[in-house]
Amino acid sequence: MPSPPPPPQEVEVGTRLLEVGRHLQWMEETADGTTDSATAMHELLDRQGYMLLRKLIPREAVLAGCRCIAETLAANGWLAPDRDPELLELGEAPPPNGGFMLQASEQDVLMDAQSVRRVLAGPELNGLFGVLFGEDPATFAFKWFRAMCPGQSSGFHVDNVYMGKGSTRVYSVWVPWHDVDIDRGGLVVLEQSNSHVAYARLRETYGSHDYQHSRIDTGVGNTVANSGWYTRDPAELLALHPEGCWRTAQHYEAGDVVIFPMQTMHGTVANTTCTPALLRLSCDIRFQPLSDAVDPRYGIMGSGDDTPWDRADFARRGAAFAAAAPLHVPMKSLADAKREWGLEREPLASIRQAPARAWPPVPWRAGNESAPSAAL
Repeated sequence: MPSPPPPPQEVEVGTRLLEVGRHLQWMEETADGTTDSATAMHELLDRQGYMLLRKLIPREAVLAGCRCIAETLAANGWLAPDRDPELLELGEAPPPNGGFMLQASEQDVLMDAQSVRRVLAGPELNGLFGVLFGEDPATFAFKWFRAMCPGQSSGFHVDNVYMGKGSTRVYSVWVPWHDVDIDRGGLVVLEQSNSHVAYARLRETYGSHDYQHSRIDTGVGNTVANSGWYTRDPAELLALHPEGCWRTAQHYEAGDVVIFPMQTMHGTVANTTCTPALLRLSCDIRFQPLSDAVDPRYGIMGSGDDTPWDRADFARRGAAFAAAAPLHVPMKSLADAKREWGLEREPLASIRQAPARAWPPVPWRAGNESAPSAAL
């Protein structure tokens, strides 16, 4: 068996190269037995802001779901022709949607695929959250499928800005569909951002606003006025707590999951694969107690609920919530909002800038002889 590659000294996270062992640390693996106790899980989630659970879901079940996703993407022109879809190699043409998120039609197919549902609403996650909540859990009916292309990464945000109008006991679950080395761009979290006093003002202001109703133009992320992202610069958040650190895993495996609360700041490491250019597939799921109020944008499914996915219901919910936005309130820039919140900070200048990449990035194409950073 070949020896594993040496750990990198720097990792591209957002717009920076974070030094491993200083501003970036490897995640702590959650100890066996922790998930048998609600008290132990709550203590760990409150203290760290995340749990990394190795091999929670059977590997073969996850890989079966990955095959279903890969075949769907291959049929829709994402992947290199005449190659095994499971390799997840990008083709010459840019993928639909430019990557990052699947098309609605692709998501709809996967929401009802049994191999995919087996992973996202299976006994492992339902059992864990039953223990954590001390009652029956429910999962949001919508699932967020990600297909991260080379050069892409997610901006830094907390999930409460997207789903903070219902239960206060919502948790996110990040599921990689295949093995993810550091260059494929896995999840990264800001340790203790959900609880440390240094981030209290961040949680009280940005972390408590709603991205659709607060009339803030972030200037980052997607094409809507407010993407909900706080920044693409991890050094800006470290300026709030210079002794803080980001956490990721050098290697995630199919079957691993990361669980975190709504106020944990997170994003992803950049996908820097280039020869070949590879997609990174993952999914975000949200769980809450079945008896709690539900954010009006999202329907829920209980444990063992086989109700078919209803795109029309999801669209109606979203449209109704968006229609209630206070459009009479003037739009403000994210920079102005940060000043009002008392969060304006200069990023730590000692942290090196990552290679310049256009935003939104253009997926690198196989056959392009330029370095990936020059093409993005």
